[in-house]
Amino acid sequence: METRICTKCGNEYPATLEYFQKSATSKFGLKSWCKTCSNEHENIKRKAKRELKEQNSIKPKDGFKICTKCKRELEMSDTYFHRNKNTKDGFERQCKECKGFKFNKSRIKVKAKIKEGYQICSLCGIELPATTEYFYVDKTVKSGIKIMCKKCCYKYEEKRKESRKKLREESKVGEDGFKICKKCGKEFPETNEYFSKHKECKNGLSPICKECKREESEIYRNKEEVKEHLRQKWQDNREFNLEKGRIYRETHKDYIKQWRSENKELNVMHCQRRAARKKALPSTLTIKQWEQIKEDFNNKCAYCGKELPLQQEHFKALSKGGEYTINNIIPACQKCNVSKKDKDFNDWYPKYKYYSKKREKFILDYLNYKDGKQQLTIAI
Repeated sequence: METRICTKCGNEYPATLEYFQKSATSKFGLKSWCKTCSNEHENIKRKAKRELKEQNSIKPKDGFKICTKCKRELEMSDTYFHRNKNTKDGFERQCKECKGFKFNKSRIKVKAKIKEGYQICSLCGIELPATTEYFYVDKTVKSGIKIMCKKCCYKYEEKRKESRKKLREESKVGEDGFKICKKCGKEFPETNEYFSKHKECKNGLSPICKECKREESEIYRNKEEVKEHLRQKWQDNREFNLEKGRIYRETHKDYIKQWRSENKELNVMHCQRRAARKKALPSTLTIKQWEQIKEDFNNKCAYCGKELPLQQEHFKALSKGGEYTINNIIPACQKCNVSKKDKDFNDWYPKYKYYSKKREKFILDYLNYKDGKQQLTIAI
């Protein structure tokens, strides 16, 4: 008798209707799960449906929502729920805490349209008239006033003062004319020879000695460690950083459009780098390298040889593992770039109407291709 193994529990049973249910889609006419496993799965589904019905029967207050997991009634906003376009209300069924995130109660609620002559405080999220009565002057910002309102600025300064007081209290005191380092605990003379200047402390010297500061600075010299530290820091505050970016884009739409129109090449490079990073591919091409590539090809298209507006063309397509570096980018006009798409160069170019043996040889020599393989890398 033929047997069949259940893909869920791993047990082996006779391949009959006694142990497996019918299936019109499978080859053998039986389901891959045994009857016991499929029944358990269906029971779990039924329970979930019952809970959903019970949850839907309880109607929350206006502007509030009940979490399907913890059953708490929370405000229906970005602070407590993630957004989801597929649901009716536009939010997830489970709250952020049930999904392993934290509630960001200090998040700013941005309105879709801000009134003319008004500005939203970046800390409290209140919309106030954009005047010096509610905001301090700041010449470095485009609007000419600070992002935070005066009340929030006052609270922020108070917190800074408290942190400064703690710094002063924590600075250890040694014998007369001596000072103890806060980090290593050693005693040194209270002079600039052993301690750097610090205005916040009482004696005008930092609580950490110069040797300990040198050790700290050595860590930041290693660029890879710094990058990892910054990535981790961004991930720890992911929700806040995403919201901050969304707010900036909504409040600076005109500036972003102007910047993109004035810096088209830079904008293209940012998009190409992002696409390469998503696929875990190298993305090290710089503006200087791109300018050098165009000069090497006499500011002409690599495929047709015409003097037209040039685009960055991947010799090996990004979808096939082509990197965004000087070893894989050549200049091409829009027509040639669109015609090639993600095709292989050796299959596409000989059949192309602007085919030229000289240009083909120059491209392959420039990128160091021999017998269909790249031998060396280009360095500028």
